[in-house]
Amino acid sequence: MNKENLQVLPERVAIVFGNETSGCSEEILQASDKTIYYPMGGFCESLNLSVAAALVLNKLFLLFPEIRGDLPEDKKSEIREKWYFGLARTEKRWAKWQTYLETPPPVLENIRKPAEERGMAFVPAKIQQRLEIQAKLMEEASSNE
Repeated sequence: MNKENLQVLPERVAIVFGNETSGCSEEILQASDKTIYYPMGGFCESLNLSVAAALVLNKLFLLFPEIRGDLPEDKKSEIREKWYFGLARTEKRWAKWQTYLETPPPVLENIRKPAEERGMAFVPAKIQQRLEIQAKLMEEASSNE
């Protein structure tokens, strides 16, 4: 139990997401102890399923950080082996991934590219030329003042 919000998470929970058009089936809604709705502003009527799932799970982990759990290393290794084996389509790839079983790759704290590798988003050439001309004109105007 998280004492800050005084809510209790049941021992067993099923989180069900409906599709954007019709939501969950009536049967699921009737079987539910609780339903939630994320209100949206503007013209948005629904969220993409992956966005909705991310929001709900993030909120759940914020409210109940203790549910994240931590698997023992032997269980993690067992899961990794099954996962890698299922993903490996070639012997070469399987051989590479077997090395990760012995020495798992480090957990990524920040998966964004380093700042120096992040470039500007794609800008069409004509727009890029206009931006360069505007920058040059602004530079000339400020040097003439």
